Amino acid sequence: MESTIYESLQREHPDVTYFKREDISLILSKGLANTCREQPRNPIEYFATWLMEYSKVQKAAKQQELENQEVDLLKEKHAFF
Repeated sequence: MESTIYESLQREHPDVTYFKREDISLILSKGLANTCREQPRNPIEYFATWLMEYSKVQKAAKQQELENQEVDLLKEKHAFF
């Protein structure tokens, strides 16, 4: 029975595994660091707003990248330089 408890303590909780993903942990670290640096009156609201803004910026950057790829394909297709 003790080995079962020990084994379960050794396993990482799935939530911890998720948060350790580089793409997740880096974003959370940046947001928390920014929140600490700014020291807002309502840190939870500030952090949530920061995450939403980060998401918008990332989506816009991804959209711009896709549009640039389309332009490059059209240039190749029509041999514009």
